[in-house]
Amino acid sequence: MNKRNKKFIGLIAISILAAGITGYFSRGYITQALSSYKENLKTVYKSYASHKSLKNFLSSETKPNSVLIFEPNPYHHECMPGYAKYFSDLGYNLDVLIIKGNEDSLSLFEPQDKLRIFTFDNLEQIDLTSDKLSNKFSNYSSVLLHSTDPNKKDLLEKLGLLSSFNSLLIAHDINFIEDMGISNKINQGQVLTLADIERGVYVNPHYFGNIPEKSKNSKTRFFITSTSGRDYSNLIETALELKREKLDFDIVVTGRSNSFGSDNIPEELKENFIFKHYLAYKEMYNEVQNSDYVIISLDPENPNDSVFKEVRATGSIQLVYGFLKPAIIHKDFSKYYKLDSTNSFLHSGDDLKKAMKGAIKLNADEYKTKQENLKKLSKVIYKTSLENLKQALKI
Repeated sequence: MNKRNKKFIGLIAISILAAGITGYFSRGYITQALSSYKENLKTVYKSYASHKSLKNFLSSETKPNSVLIFEPNPYHHECMPGYAKYFSDLGYNLDVLIIKGNEDSLSLFEPQDKLRIFTFDNLEQIDLTSDKLSNKFSNYSSVLLHSTDPNKKDLLEKLGLLSSFNSLLIAHDINFIEDMGISNKINQGQVLTLADIERGVYVNPHYFGNIPEKSKNSKTRFFITSTSGRDYSNLIETALELKREKLDFDIVVTGRSNSFGSDNIPEELKENFIFKHYLAYKEMYNEVQNSDYVIISLDPENPNDSVFKEVRATGSIQLVYGFLKPAIIHKDFSKYYKLDSTNSFLHSGDDLKKAMKGAIKLNADEYKTKQENLKKLSKVIYKTSLENLKQALKI
């Protein structure tokens, strides 16, 4: 038991004794004291449990020339293999600290002998061991904070990640950095961004593993990640028109939001939509690989989507680059993601049908050409990102 807990228990004992001596030793006081003691015991137990959960990480030997990637959230893990790959290619050993259950996000990563995965159960564990973790973090050549969120600022400060000279911060939204009052990190070149924007260092994580190129399916298969707050009526209406023209296709829908589900689909289209919400990362990777196209459902008429061409990057673009799957995307967003008609299908909303029909009718050779153009783009982005990371690391 640590000094703080011993002191707390001692104060309870002295208070009870004092209350008894002075005649104020009431049942209510005892109840209150015992309740406080019970809560403190819970804290002691949680501290012990968190130490036990993080024991492997805290007691592990930090290899020379190692980088730690720390993701405090239960999401964004699809970006992790891409960032890990850049550090690996620069010759670093890699440790990853993530919430338990997300290890399969790195299932395709190579080389596995360069990577060690450590887990924790919840952020409370991180908070309770923040002093030890802060000391541990200082042993690494660099620590990459995989998500930088304003609502976790206090915890991130306790871990020393917002002030450390050896930390790099990923801004999934560059405004978060300014909201947290740490714009100096941008000026110091320590903030990485997934999109190529003026503020921040552009390092796009689109590597998932050594994935073989796949030819176009005989039955065209579209992949889409659903998001709450989006209108999919145009997609449904387009699919209905394509179906009535006797075109053969499937649309696989994944995502953490099930607001777009089978209840939204008319009976005529039931066999064309395949809903697979809440997939594990490895299963999602399989679905992308088995598809031909990725539908990026950004809409310029939706005010919530404007950030995805200004300060954020949609996660779907990593799948396009990494799996070499041509995108179906609104032309208003295409330039932001470096996509054009040579590597994807662009539309203006009212001609989504034309884009999807063209994708379905594309023959194997034409499809291969789009893939090759995507591969060229992917390599350019990778090379640029690697050089940008080297500058951020000052190597």
